[in-house]
This record gives sequence, C-alpha cells and structure tokens, in this order.
Amino acid sequence: MKRKFNVAKTLTFVVLCLYALSMIILLAWMAMTSLKPRRNWDNDLNYLGWPSKLTLDNYKTIFKQYYVSDPFRPGEKIGVMAQIFNSVQYAIVGGFLTALSPLLVAYVCSRFNFKFNKILEGTVLVTMMLPIVGSTTSMVSMMYSLNMYNTFLSAYCMKFVFNTLYFFIYLGIFRATSKEIYEAATIDGATELTLMIRIAFPLMINVFSTVWLIYFIQYWNDYELALVYLPSHPTLSYGIFILSTDTSASKGVNYTTMKMACGMTLVVPTLILFIFLKEKLMTNLSVGGVKE
Repeated sequence: MKRKFNVAKTLTFVVLCLYALSMIILLAWMAMTSLKPRRNWDNDLNYLGWPSKLTLDNYKTIFKQYYVSDPFRPGEKIGVMAQIFNSVQYAIVGGFLTALSPLLVAYVCSRFNFKFNKILEGTVLVTMMLPIVGSTTSMVSMMYSLNMYNTFLSAYCMKFVFNTLYFFIYLGIFRATSKEIYEAATIDGATELTLMIRIAFPLMINVFSTVWLIYFIQYWNDYELALVYLPSHPTLSYGIFILSTDTSASKGVNYTTMKMACGMTLVVPTLILFIFLKEKLMTNLSVGGVKE
C-alpha cells in the first residue's frame, strides 16, 4: 500500500533539516576559525576559507592568559579553569535542584488527595503563562539582606522551584502509576517515607535523570545569573559574554580566533553529552507498574 504524500509533513521535515544544517555549518565554521592562526584571520582576511595552518595556539593562549576580574576584589583574576569549575558545580547542583523540586511537589499532589493540590497546580500553570518581570532588583536586595549575595547558596535557592513544565510531567506519571504498588508496600509495613524513596522515586529515575540532564545543559550556557548574582564566581559562559562585549577585557585574547576558541571550549562539553546521551533525551517516557 502506497503512502499518501503529506505536504505539511514534508515541509516541516525540510524546514527542520535546513535549520539543523544551519547550526552544523555555524559550528563547523566556529571550530575551523578557532584553529586558524591569528595572522591568517587579521592579515590574510581568511574569514571563510580553510586555515592556512591548523594550530591549537588559540586554545593555549586563552587557558594561559584569559581571565575575568573580580569586581569586589581588585586585582583578583579568575582564569578559564576556575570558570569551568564554577560552571560544572553550578550546572550539576542547580540542575539537580531544579529537577528535584517539582518531583517532590508532584509526588505529594498525586499521593495525597488534598484540596490545596488544586491551588498548587493552578499556581504552576499561572506562573508559567504569566511571566514575572522586574523582580531582579528586589531579589538582589533580599540577597544582600540575607548575606547571601555573591554566593552559590543564593543561586541554588533560586533554582529550587517547582513551577516548571516538568511538574506536570512528573504529576502525570505518578498518577498513572498503579495504586496497588503502594498498597502492597503499606501492607508489608512500609511508611510514607519508604514509599516515596524506595518505590515512587525509583520508578521516576529515568525521567528525573533526563530532566536533570536537560537543566545541566541549560545552566551550563547560562551567563545571566552569574552576571547579576555571582560576579565573584564567573562561569565560563559569563566569561565568554564579557569577552564578547567588553573590548578592554583581557586584551591579549580579545581577537576573533581566540573568541571562537573560547566559544568552542563552552560548546564541546554539551556537544559530547548530546552525542552520547541523545537517545536518553529523545526517548519516549514510559511508566512501569503491575497489571490489573
């Protein structure tokens, strides 16, 4: 049986292929530029061609010379390795907390039939639909009052929120899980804490790890939080933002080829993660349970 030609699906496929191709071309150009000698770009004006000589000098230079100045400690210089370390801990812990918070609230809403659950669900829905703007000033003021400004603790507190899309994903999976699992464990003497830790959460481990990975990639590229709340703990994305906007920053590396090398340093870890974990990111979510 021949399949009918679907115009909408074909156009969607073509548009997505063109979009993916544009991203691949940009990444390839960025990688190629990062391997060019500085003279090949500035003097030879080789903007689109293959490098006259493949070199890693740009990467060596940014790791040795590039730094971000600490606005609160004059003379303090934070190098690339320190920026990478800040990025790793912010992305790992921040992503874990952002993935965990909606999981906890979703479990409570699915496990206990309280009227307040509807208020929680409505709150998440409303805050997702109505963006909250203009709160940065008050947030910074509150962090100063609590002596938490410019600390990772403040960043982690801001990431421990449950009003995200994944709250409804968790909630739907919890509600689809057979109640007989909890009832059987309760008969065997399991407490509510045991039910949550040893039964409910293991069923969600694949979904949770996928959400954690998605947030890790998001926070790895997040420069805004470090710019506003962590100026003394710059992440690598924050450092690249400063390099691309402040022409006076680290004059020894403020050149196009070195900027591309710095950008590739940020891109490569997430690219490797996607290559090895793409099946986990793209897989369908399924729920296990007992047959009724």
